[in-house]
Parts: sequence; structure tokens; C-alpha cells
Amino acid sequence: MTAAFITDTEQEKMEVIHSMRMAYKIRSEFVHGSVSSLVGSNAQAELGKLSSEVDSYVRRALRKAFFDENINYEETTEDKKRVREYLRNNWPC
Repeated sequence: MTAAFITDTEQEKMEVIHSMRMAYKIRSEFVHGSVSSLVGSNAQAELGKLSSEVDSYVRRALRKAFFDENINYEETTEDKKRVREYLRNNWPC
């Protein structure tokens, strides 16, 4: 969902999907007591890079959610309908 929300190209979408999957994999391993992905000669550098990428995606999603006029609305029925239609037609999820 993050990739569909913040990307414009198929290549960028695939990069976001890969990074988010990797982040969730590492999170899951950590939560369930495994640290295999966190061990290795350059694991700390890779984890730092992945963390920065995910942080960037979250910031992009928040900026879009807060500032994109197409997905923001007043509490009116017309505005809510307009936003639902926009998302239905432009967000492939």
C-alpha cells in the first residue's frame, strides 16, 4: 500500500516494496527472537540504510496525506464522496 500511495513509476514501486518487505522481515525476526538478518559483517550499515529508506517513505506518505488536496476534505458529504472517488480511481489497492 505504501508503494502504491507514494510512487509514480513501476521501478520505484518495486524498490519500495522490496525495502518494506525487508523491514517487516527484520522486525518479525526481532520480535520472534531471531536475529539472523542482523548478524554479519555489514549488517549494521545495511540496517542503517534500510532504516533511512523506510523513514523517507513514511515522510513522503505523511506529506502526501497532509498536503495533497485530492485526498483531504472538510467534513462534508460532497468532499468525502470526492475523496473516495479519487482514491478508487487513482490508488490501485
